[in-house]
Order: sequence, then structure tokens, then C-alpha cells
Amino acid sequence: MTGEPTLRLSARANGLIDAIEARTLAFGGGAGCDDKLDGFITRAGRDSATEEDRAALAAFLDGGKEIAPHEVGALRDAWHCWD
Repeated sequence: MTGEPTLRLSARANGLIDAIEARTLAFGGGAGCDDKLDGFITRAGRDSATEEDRAALAAFLDGGKEIAPHEVGALRDAWHCWD
């Protein structure tokens, strides 16, 4: 049986997916053995994610305890080196 914390986390993860897709973005990555979700968010199709996209997703993540701690990194070019 699913417990209350799991339901809240599931709802928050679904909300994150909705927030990503609403901005025409896509998520690549997944969860490992350590239960950490790690990935890369990019524009779905051509073009790049913007600083506004980054700020909107950071605000979404900051709004809940279910996905914590979290880190929203700087924008990077996934197609070219980013040293």
C-alpha cells in the first residue's frame, strides 16, 4: 500500500514533469541507487532553454519540501563543451 509521503512525492514529481513540459522543455536522466534524481533539462526540439526557464523551474522546486535538497545549475550548452 502506498503511504502518504510517497503520494506527496509522486504528486510533486508529476508537477515537476508538468512544469517542464509546459515550457516545451524535456528532461533526460533518472534516479540511481542512492534515490537521487539527476538529469539535464533542455528545450524540446530546436533552440535552447533560457534563463527564464531556469528561474521558473528553480521557483517550482523551491516551492516544496518533497524534492529537497535540490540544486539548479547554471545554463550550459549540451551540444558543445562547457568548460
